Amino acid sequence: DVFIFFVIMGFLLGFGAGTLETTMGAYVIAQDKNAKGMNILEVFFGLGALLFPFLIYILTERYAWHFPLYALFIFVFVLACMWVVYLRRK
Repeated sequence: DVFIFFVIMGFLLGFGAGTLETTMGAYVIAQDKNAKGMNILEVFFGLGALLFPFLIYILTERYAWHFPLYALFIFVFVLACMWVVYLRRK
């Protein structure tokens, strides 16, 4: 069922994006130049929030709406794996 797919992917993408933002924010704050780094990080999150709806609109117009979902899921999965490896090293 397509609705269940959207619910599961929405949960996983939301969870991954929230975890990624919190982790990156904590990492930037822990650095010496945290004010400059935090400004840059927020600019990139803002650009993503601005440009992502346009990308989704273009892809849905071409009936390729599932590609960004898969790409985001793979990206978040890879980042989560890198995060686990990083935490085990410490």
